[in-house]
Amino acid sequence: MSRPFDEKTFRDKQAGHHRPAENGKTKIAVTIEGDATVGESGTALESISAIKCLYNNGAGILIATDDLDFNEAQVIGISRTSATSGNPIKYLTEGRMEDSSFSFAAGSQLYLGQNGEITDQEPTQNFRTKIGSALEGGAIMINIDEPIEI
Repeated sequence: MSRPFDEKTFRDKQAGHHRPAENGKTKIAVTIEGDATVGESGTALESISAIKCLYNNGAGILIATDDLDFNEAQVIGISRTSATSGNPIKYLTEGRMEDSSFSFAAGSQLYLGQNGEITDQEPTQNFRTKIGSALEGGAIMINIDEPIEI
């Protein structure tokens, strides 16, 4: 059964699936190799490079850490772009992400590491924040969990 043509939906898809989020930010659904990926943007409060785990302190976006602070271990996404303090940064909150730097074994669980790094080494102290799993071919599937105190 086919659905009737919906011009608004068609325009939204052509424009990159932009839709307003409940918190006033813009969510962006990006299609990468057929998989839908959900992203957002915010204001960086420090210099942030691409492929870093991020958290929001209420005033803006910072690099997440697995250290002693529960709030800083609450990952909201992984940066897709780099940004300097005061400038916009784009990040993915869920879905597939590809990068040539990803060399994790397929099926490995991925976690927040030191200084916002993505690691396949399960943390043994402070907080464990699972951020997803490794796929084949330099890709990961982002599926962020709440931090667990160890």
